[in-house]
Formats: sequence, C-alpha cells, structure tokens
Amino acid sequence: MPKSVKQLINEIDLWKDAYHIRYEPLQGGCTNDTYKVTADEVSYVLRMNDQQNTYLQLDAPWN
Repeated sequence: MPKSVKQLINEIDLWKDAYHIRYEPLQGGCTNDTYKVTADEVSYVLRMNDQQNTYLQLDAPWN
C-alpha cells in the first residue's frame, strides 16, 4: 500500500525537528505526485512515485 504524504514527511530526517510543516500539491507531474513542502518557512519539493517503480521493477533489491 502506498504511503501518504504525511507518512513520507514524517520519515524525512531533515524535517523531524521542524516546528511547522505544511504542504500543497504541485500541478504538472506525469508519473509522480509532486508537493511543495514548507518546513519552518523553507520550501522544498517532494516527489512521490507509486506504481511505476513496481512496474519497472525499481523497488527490487540491488545485488
């Protein structure tokens, strides 16, 4: 099951100690869901992909 935006934000070490985090979707991604994340007034872009990694077998362990 895909992770939510909130779950991914909570897993990113850079943002673990942020006092205030907000996010909003960005338009235009063809294969990814893209969000503008603002953590303590510094903005970042979070790109989430989902099914194409499984389809392209990019989620398989590298040997």
